Amino acid sequence: MHEIRATVRREYIAEVARLAREAGIERITIADAFIHGSDAKYQVVSVETSTPRAHTFVDLFLESKTLTSTDYSMTSRELRAIIDKGDLAVIQDLWQLTQVTPSYAARAAAGAILLATGIIDNNPVAIVAAAMFLPFLAQVLAISFGVWSLDGRLIRRGLTSLALSAACAFGGGAVVAAIAGGPIQFSSFMF
Repeated sequence: MHEIRATVRREYIAEVARLAREAGIERITIADAFIHGSDAKYQVVSVETSTPRAHTFVDLFLESKTLTSTDYSMTSRELRAIIDKGDLAVIQDLWQLTQVTPSYAARAAAGAILLATGIIDNNPVAIVAAAMFLPFLAQVLAISFGVWSLDGRLIRRGLTSLALSAACAFGGGAVVAAIAGGPIQFSSFMF
């Protein structure tokens, strides 16, 4: 979830609002602003939306022939949640966190390799560091929240990303085991 703020001269507000609507953003906030230094009156256009729509809006804004020659500033802020009459922000956040990409698979594999290395070498630092890379929590939350909200698409997406994470964890562990051999030095399995 992101908030994008664009500060532009008043005569460009209609163009910015048009671009926001073209990006699929329905709620647009406009406020007056006075810029000290240049002593000029501007307006601030603020949109709060999902990350993909915010990205589309920024791209459209930067590619606009009308806005290229004007004086403007743009900021982006990450939001934790947006609660309105539309989709729940939590679902959109989980949707983004479970998107399977090459970098997602690489992060899962790197975490698995780091975890397997830490277990074989009895290195607690590597084991804890692996927890930062392994993507499992958001996937389980997506499945659980999908079941709770009866959102089949979110359940399928969570299951797909969880299956990939598990496959990368298994594969990464198998590669480290094949290279390093054994025995496992980690001995804290017992209580």
